[in-house]
Amino acid sequence: ALVSTTKIFILSAGNQKRYINILEKSNKFIYFKDKKHLMLPIQLSFQEAITFLEPLILFIIGMAVYAIFIFHFYKFIAKRDFVDLDLNQYNDSKHPLFNKLNEVLFYIIEYIFLVPLFTFIWFVVLLGLLTFLSEQLMVQHLILTSMAVVGAIRITSYYNEDLSSDLAKLLPLALLGVYIVDSKFISLSESWNTLMQVPSEWKMLMYYLLFAIGLEFVMRILHLVIDGFSDEKAE
Repeated sequence: ALVSTTKIFILSAGNQKRYINILEKSNKFIYFKDKKHLMLPIQLSFQEAITFLEPLILFIIGMAVYAIFIFHFYKFIAKRDFVDLDLNQYNDSKHPLFNKLNEVLFYIIEYIFLVPLFTFIWFVVLLGLLTFLSEQLMVQHLILTSMAVVGAIRITSYYNEDLSSDLAKLLPLALLGVYIVDSKFISLSESWNTLMQVPSEWKMLMYYLLFAIGLEFVMRILHLVIDGFSDEKAE
């Protein structure tokens, strides 16, 4: 087969030798030793390599950074006790009553305030990701969906952390899959405009923050009660 820059010619066995002799004289083509296949000379340039490789490298780095961030963050939020500060170590009160009060205070700070705070941060991250996946959805619906997913993640974390992890990575990996399949589906300008509407729903956000605090409080109490019954049965 004789290859040109614009056309491919199929040569018969009888004509192939004549064309090879012509090409040898013109020195425009290279070919294998058996002279059955002809090829254009390989012409590579550094600038051309940069043109092809730059988007590939950026795409790989972007996917890797995104995947690493999502991996660590969803593993973090899917744990039942993802805040392990052990604030009680600072409880140096000698009086039994004050010691118990400090213990309760540190427990409230760690599990009733810090845990919901990090939960709300994951809610904000999911809300941002969801705006890229949605098409012409109301901001209120996006906020509702994001909070529902986060609430389900926190509830399932008390039941089974593996299930909670699968749920936590669902939307982030779905967004990555959509971007890989069809990057045009994601409109940065429209998503940014949608995000800019979120602060206008500050009352809704405040109610959801209070809900996150209440949910964590209820789940923590239920967990302590169930553990208490389990310990009694074990005895």
